[in-house]
Amino acid sequence: MLSSSEEENGNGNGNGNGNGNGNGNGNGNGNGGSPKMINPVQMEYEAKKRSVLDNMENMMAKLNIGKEVPIIERAIAPGQIGIRVPVRTNAFGIKFTTPTDIYNYQVDVIGQLSPTKEIIFSKLSNKDFLINNRRRKCMSVFERVMSLHPELFEDPNIHWYDGQHLLFSTLNFFDGNDIKKKDFKIPGDQFEDPDLRSFPYILFTIRNEKENKISVRRRDVLEPAMELNLEKRSKAVLQFLEIAVNEYVYRTPEAFYSYEKGKVYLSNAQEYGFTASDTRSVGDGVHLYVGSTKGIQFIEGKGGRGNQEAALVIDSKKAGFHDPVKLHYKVAEIVGHQHFAQNGLSKREIDLASQVCKGLGVKTTYTGRENVHMVSEVSGKNTITAEFKLQNGQITNVRDYFRSKYDIELEFPHMNLMVVRKGATSSFIPMELCEVVSGQRVTISQLTSKQSQATTKNCAMEPSRRLDQMSRMTAAMGVYDQQNPFIVNAGIDPVKDPLIVTGRLLKPPAIVFRDAMAAPDEHSAVHAAVNDGKWKFENPLYRPADIPVWALYGMFKQGEQGADINLVVQFAKMLIEEAGRKGVVIKQPNDCQVSFVTEESCSDEVESYIRNAGQHDCRFVFFITSDDIPAHQHMKFFERKYEVVTQDLRYSTARKIVHDRKVKTLENIFLKTNMKMGGLNYLLSEPPVQYKTGSIDSWMPKHRLILGLTTSHIPVLRNHRGESFTDVPSVMGYAANMRHSVFEFMGGFHYQTRHREECIVISNILEDVIRVYKNTRNGALPTELIIYRAGTSEGSFETILSHEIPLIRGSLAKICGMNGQKITYICVSKSHNVRLFRDTIHSGDRAPQQNIPPGIVIDSQLTHPAFKQFYLNSHITIQGTAATPCYTVLRDDLCLSMDDLIGLSHCLTYAHQIVALSTSTPSPLYISNTYAERGKNLLIEWVARDNEERRMRLKNVEGKVKVSKATGSSSSNSSESGSENGSGNGHFDEQSDEFNGNGHGDSSSSITENGRSSESSPETETETETEPTPRRRPYPQVGRMPQDANGNGKGDGNGASSSSSQSLESIVCEIERRKPITELTAILNYAGTLLENARINA
Repeated sequence: MLSSSEEENGNGNGNGNGNGNGNGNGNGNGNGGSPKMINPVQMEYEAKKRSVLDNMENMMAKLNIGKEVPIIERAIAPGQIGIRVPVRTNAFGIKFTTPTDIYNYQVDVIGQLSPTKEIIFSKLSNKDFLINNRRRKCMSVFERVMSLHPELFEDPNIHWYDGQHLLFSTLNFFDGNDIKKKDFKIPGDQFEDPDLRSFPYILFTIRNEKENKISVRRRDVLEPAMELNLEKRSKAVLQFLEIAVNEYVYRTPEAFYSYEKGKVYLSNAQEYGFTASDTRSVGDGVHLYVGSTKGIQFIEGKGGRGNQEAALVIDSKKAGFHDPVKLHYKVAEIVGHQHFAQNGLSKREIDLASQVCKGLGVKTTYTGRENVHMVSEVSGKNTITAEFKLQNGQITNVRDYFRSKYDIELEFPHMNLMVVRKGATSSFIPMELCEVVSGQRVTISQLTSKQSQATTKNCAMEPSRRLDQMSRMTAAMGVYDQQNPFIVNAGIDPVKDPLIVTGRLLKPPAIVFRDAMAAPDEHSAVHAAVNDGKWKFENPLYRPADIPVWALYGMFKQGEQGADINLVVQFAKMLIEEAGRKGVVIKQPNDCQVSFVTEESCSDEVESYIRNAGQHDCRFVFFITSDDIPAHQHMKFFERKYEVVTQDLRYSTARKIVHDRKVKTLENIFLKTNMKMGGLNYLLSEPPVQYKTGSIDSWMPKHRLILGLTTSHIPVLRNHRGESFTDVPSVMGYAANMRHSVFEFMGGFHYQTRHREECIVISNILEDVIRVYKNTRNGALPTELIIYRAGTSEGSFETILSHEIPLIRGSLAKICGMNGQKITYICVSKSHNVRLFRDTIHSGDRAPQQNIPPGIVIDSQLTHPAFKQFYLNSHITIQGTAATPCYTVLRDDLCLSMDDLIGLSHCLTYAHQIVALSTSTPSPLYISNTYAERGKNLLIEWVARDNEERRMRLKNVEGKVKVSKATGSSSSNSSESGSENGSGNGHFDEQSDEFNGNGHGDSSSSITENGRSSESSPETETETETEPTPRRRPYPQVGRMPQDANGNGKGDGNGASSSSSQSLESIVCEIERRKPITELTAILNYAGTLLENARINA
């Protein structure tokens, strides 16, 4: 924050205090005496990045290796395999018309409330309601500054401002002198925006950057794109070009909502020729908005290898937006009625409304000015039950306070209050006084299941519709408008016709099954053909699983129609018959029962079944559960705890299988069962027409390890007090062909520093994988490693090359006891704007016929002119438009040809084993994503259970403490809770004019400084040494309790919950300490290998 004295110090070399225009406006020049305003979001990001890199460098130092120069792999000759086909793209070339010099500046926009209090409008945010609000204000200030100082800015159309921190101009504002910045002070009363008018003045600062001159000439723009050393690459030209094509959008905020990575949505699509069906409602107060995403890319262009072009890549989009309505209207749509206005919401409705509204921006005006808050949750209290103490000691409630303070008579006093946040302050606000801020996209966590399905269905656009929307959006944004001064003055001219490139259609591999006529111990093979990315399982599986002991349980809600033991028994018979058709012998289940449960008792029942199975050496339990009972998360939790493999099937699916004879569905279920229990469904072989170069055997030799890595980011986790954990990790899932067959991919996960794209735990993962590789291959070690990596952006390539790959080399040398392993590292991304289309599209066709077929590859023209890169569309697209992954090779010690890289990647998309379809990415990558999601869900469930136990302990303590209903206060030992009758405790913040209080009101709860409330619920049963209940049919008495590496019992499985303090790190360590329950565990168990050797995570 800049104080008055600091501003004065910054004007030492300036022109005084203004230009004397008489309106109180002024500009001053400074020599940099004041500190540079640094974006706090960027500061936090850089600090975290530096911390991660320091950690990796410390690990590298222990391995006696150093950083590598981040030189990316160079492009080589295109491949030859496949049939050549024309492919239409959404890339539009850019012509460079008039050579132009552009100057780059940094901008700060600050609303000064007082010498010590300010609001930074140019501050970056990841909240939509803040992004649009701040950008609109910044653009208003910028346009006002230009109008007040025409002698400096001349023509408004020769400046390009992103509404945040970046400003480009054809003018050199500093003209080679030593001045570092220019300040412009504008009184707030000169703005039309009522929010800006409430400030005494607004400070607009332009800062000079070192080497801020950019040449927009074809050669000067394109030649730097060929630089392979990523340390030397500059993003300034790309930033300018992207802002130039988007400037018209920034200057008309009333027509567009603009977000990160060039995403733009129309605020009123029907004004631009779209219909009501394009912006239909999907429920819960959400409508679809039409938009697009665009960016500048360097490509080879029509000339192919050795050429460079710049291209504008535009893709159409749709997204769900929250309707800008009164919040109680939205809640009424969420819960399906308006009775809560008189009677309040039920516990279930509170949870549902909180899910949809959490993170939502709402505005209020009862203080006389607009205030924007972020919703934390819906409270169980209303304006009458929420009492608090004023500063004079008087007790009042929210309804009476608003009546006396603001002369507002609340219309719905029994309506639930909202818990909102503004900055670090949490408050109760009456729902009827809140209005949803416009321009907010619906996040994944805010989607209900029903709404998610409706959104996915309506946002999926087949190619013909996508191309039509793309054309309308480019017209709305003025991309090809010759009257658009921001594109004309930038010296560029986007080409109207899309780039048509030459792709190749690859032949799929053949699927290899076991010959039905062969003996069980023979591996006589039979080949099945692949047609359009699909095949049939008409032959015995290649390697059948061994399932000597298993159990089948049904868990249903009381009174569910048709849910009984007869359905479970009938399903068991059909599953055994299906296994027989696939060449797998399965006996009758050793135990088969049905129980009726509620959401509350579900967890205990699941644990009882799985614990009983583990104690009797049953390593596979199959569950059939009611659709709306959350059993799956409990299964995976106890699966890991008791080391019993589980499989879950929804009751609705089981009923269709039994009553409607859904044989194909049953087949898919058993394919998963066979893989879980150590089988192998099929192998891959050469396609009927051989590749011209290479083969599957040469691409996947025994000494070559193929590893997939995927990152999953965990949402905000809170402790039992409702406070956010600050050390929430991300999950790195992995899968590798570490078993006997090169087509068997399995793995696990590790936790690492949050939101980092570098794989910090790569050493741990390699130790896990190579341990198993060595044990299953008679002590052999891999000499080659191919890594497929998802979840990375081009911005992370530099640190992967400089830090992660050297760490991989060092780790391999340490684990294998030798140097020289060759590494090929491939980043696979779907997070780009490129779309591929057939050359001719018939709008009447279904989506699979409109889309490009499986096997289309492009490795020139559309690819980066310097990088070793290709696009591979391996899957069939059932709805919408194909999202084709982009493969970029960062390092290639194996010196693979493009045919080898493409052929290997293509064949691996057919190795998933469970579905009879090719996948969109290679199987090791696809499967690693499953493990990453499993790690995320397991941590969420683990923390929830730890919180539950702690709340119960607190509740027991609080039962011994008398709570004063008159004041709502309690002893210090129970400060987390409010009283059970709903009075709660709280205070009024006179500065924010808002009530800050604690408690939901209908149970033991709290509102902490971050606005989260916590509720107690029935205590979860912990593990005991008691015998199974008598109704369980006994298994052979050969079971044992799970043990850790030291042979000690594992306790109650609640992580750090036995400790008096709650640490997320300790919970993470506890999860990683336990043996993973994956297909690998089952295979090694039934192969007779000791369980301790099967542990992936030591």
